Amino acid sequence: MWAALLRAHLGPMLDRFNMVVEVPEVSGRMLLNRAPGESSTVVAARVVEARSFVAERMPLADEGSGSPLHNVSAEATTLLEQALDRHSLSARGFHGILWVARTIADLAAMRCVDRHHIAEALAYRTMPLLA
Repeated sequence: MWAALLRAHLGPMLDRFNMVVEVPEVSGRMLLNRAPGESSTVVAARVVEARSFVAERMPLADEGSGSPLHNVSAEATTLLEQALDRHSLSARGFHGILWVARTIADLAAMRCVDRHHIAEALAYRTMPLLA
């Protein structure tokens, strides 16, 4: 009941969030005992590489393929259709999932958006409060 009420009142606002990531609280002890992760330099290099890939891929946009709907595998389209039916996605939500999936594929240097890219984008969109 509460979820339906929240969805009705907050849904249009929350629909504008394409990614929702839960970040657990980190204690000071965890910070002291934690092995170092990726450096900013490594992450920045990965972003530069993804941007370079997108720049190479984007000439396709000149041929009418700039939409995130282009270069989406049949399996990815099927999963997206299932998500549309199951979660009653709005047009904004639909395009948000496609853009996040396209970004995930770009980071992996893949020209085609596959099922696992859509699945990951859907996972980022999950809102436990409204589930």
